[in-house]
Amino acid sequence: PKVAREAALVRCGMVLDKPVAVVAVVDTAHPGDTGPLERWMDANPLADILCVLGKTEGNGCVNDFTRGYATSAIQAAIERVRSRRNATNDEHNRYSRFTADPAIIMSGGTEGE
Repeated sequence: PKVAREAALVRCGMVLDKPVAVVAVVDTAHPGDTGPLERWMDANPLADILCVLGKTEGNGCVNDFTRGYATSAIQAAIERVRSRRNATNDEHNRYSRFTADPAIIMSGGTEGE
């Protein structure tokens, strides 16, 4: 007899039986701009976000608050997406998940042009 298995991940028209790592690059207008990240997460409900890496506009010194600001904004964005995923009970979001809070790593030091 055939044994049913869990739904396989579908990427680019291919069925993948094993997890794959995907690196997505999203451009933002400022350290608090999480719109592109939220749109990416909404468009990829099967993505299990493990880490967010970012480079902010600050000067990288002790008075650079952009890293903390960006980290806070990203944490809030992830919570908003989680809330939306939990609120919807449709087939599209059935397999969406976050296994844990993703690591958020921010680097400053891109002051000026």
